[in-house]
Amino acid sequence: FDLRTSKCIFDDNVTSKIEEVFFLFVQLAPSTMGCFLLSKKETIMIAITGLSGLAPALRARIKGAFSYCRRIWNLKPFIVAGIGEVLWDVFPEKEIFGGAPANFSIHCSGLGANSFVLGSIGCDSRGLKALDFLRRRGVNTGLLQQHSEVPTGIVEVNLDPHGQPSYVIEKHSAWDELLTVEYLDMFPHGVDAVCFGTLAQRNKTTRLAIRSLLSQMPKESLSVFDINLRQSYFSRELIERSLVLADVLKLNSEELKVVSSLLGLSGSIETLLRVIMNDFELQLIALTRGKDGAFLMSKKGGSDRGGLDVDVIDTVGAGDAYTSALVMGYLNRWSMEKINLTAIEISAWVCTREGAVPEIPKELADLFR
Repeated sequence: FDLRTSKCIFDDNVTSKIEEVFFLFVQLAPSTMGCFLLSKKETIMIAITGLSGLAPALRARIKGAFSYCRRIWNLKPFIVAGIGEVLWDVFPEKEIFGGAPANFSIHCSGLGANSFVLGSIGCDSRGLKALDFLRRRGVNTGLLQQHSEVPTGIVEVNLDPHGQPSYVIEKHSAWDELLTVEYLDMFPHGVDAVCFGTLAQRNKTTRLAIRSLLSQMPKESLSVFDINLRQSYFSRELIERSLVLADVLKLNSEELKVVSSLLGLSGSIETLLRVIMNDFELQLIALTRGKDGAFLMSKKGGSDRGGLDVDVIDTVGAGDAYTSALVMGYLNRWSMEKINLTAIEISAWVCTREGAVPEIPKELADLFR
C-alpha cells in the first residue's frame, strides 16, 4: 500500500499471496493492521501492530487502505447510510413507506450494501411499521431514533395522469427532531457513503445533526447530496452549505433550473454543471431527466444516455433508485458509462411497480455482486 495516497500498488506475481495473507488478517485479527510495500525498491513487509500509538493522520490512511482492500476483495460489503426523513407516503387509497434517504438505504441494501438509516420516527403505529419494514428489507435500524412527543412523518401524494407525483408534506414530524450523535459512535468501523438532501434540513435540530455528521466524515468516505427540492423547504444558503459538504450532487432537470437561478448561473446544461462542479469541488454530478435518461459528469469525462421505454405505473422513488445504483457503482469503481446505464435501467424498472421501494429483481441486483 502507498500510505501517502491510501491506494494499492498491484504486482501480479504477489497479488494472490497478498490476498491470502490479508484474508487471514481480516478474519483472525480484526483489531490489527497489516502494511505491505510491494516494490523491489522497498522491503516487502508485513507488520501487525495496534493503531493507538500511531499519529492520527497515519492511522486514518492505514484504515482507509484496508477498508478499500476489504471491499475490492469482497471480504466485506460497502457500508452506506441515508440520513434524513423517514415517513409514509399517503395516497388516496393506501400508505406506502417513503422518505428519500430511507429509500436510498433500502435500495442499497438490495444491491448488496450493509445499509443504515439515520433518522427519527414517532412512538406510534406508523413508527413501529417503519421499523418492521426497514428490518424486513435488510436495513440496519440501530441508528434510528424514536421520539415520544412528535409523530412519524407523513406526506400526502397525488399522481397526475402521467404518473408524476405532487406532495403535501406534514409541517412537523419526528424526522425534524434528529439529535446529533458523534460520527465514531455511529460508525466505529467507518462508512463508505452517506446520502442526504434538503428536506430533512428544514428544521434546525436535524439540520445541525446532518452537518455535524458530514463535517466529521473522513476524506475517504463519499458524501452524496441528492437535492430533492420539496415545496419551499430550501434556500440558496442551505444549498450552498450542503454543496460545500458534498462530494457528489444528484438532481433532476427542474431542480437544475432552480439551483442555477438561486446561484445566479446561466449557460448550457453542461456549462451549468461544470461551473457547479468546479465551484464546489465535486467529484461527480448526476442530472436525471425522467423518460429522457440521465447525464453523468465527472472531472475526467461523463456519460449521456437516453431513457428506456417502459410502462410507467408511478415514478415515486425512481430518483432514489438511480442514486443508489450510482453510489454502489461508483464505490465499485465502475466506468461512468456502466454506472449511468445500470442506474437508468434500475430506476426505469422501479417506475413499472407501485411504491418507492419495490424489491429489485435478482438479475439486476447481481450486477453489483
